[in-house]
Amino acid sequence: MAATIVDNTNATDTSAGTFDYGQSFFVPSGSAWNNIIVNFWETAGAPATDSFAVGTLYLLDSEYLGNQADLSPSTPGFIAQTSATGGGVWEFSSSITISPNTQYWIYTQGIEITPVAFNSENNYADGIAYQDVGFGYTAVPESDLAFTVSGTAVVVPEPSSALLLGIGALCFTK
Repeated sequence: MAATIVDNTNATDTSAGTFDYGQSFFVPSGSAWNNIIVNFWETAGAPATDSFAVGTLYLLDSEYLGNQADLSPSTPGFIAQTSATGGGVWEFSSSITISPNTQYWIYTQGIEITPVAFNSENNYADGIAYQDVGFGYTAVPESDLAFTVSGTAVVVPEPSSALLLGIGALCFTK
């Protein structure tokens, strides 16, 4: 079952322009995560409402300031891309894992006509918003989009008892 990894739903405004959007976020300490699901929120409020996803979403491990039309698997920092589902979210392949204590960036491609809820008071300290009005993504450090990143914690299996016995036997024979 998906759990919330990062959530910023306190939105004061809704965009009125024709942009593609981006947002950086920080995965807190703890577990690595897979089965990553991302959505933006369309209607401002506390909390923002109306989950949506349109077009393609790119997941990167570095900032991207190029044009949204140039996003591709050859983009520096590229981790994965996915298309929006009918459920108002972007779902990445279960093979994609994000790590704790790591900064990530998400960028849209092809959503220019959809308004996005945001907060112009930089209420999410671990990231910033980006917008592309046709000339490349620009950081908007005083703003954050309303977004949610969720996933499944990656469970690290405990060592088997046979492995532990083998290690113990090696130590005992020395």
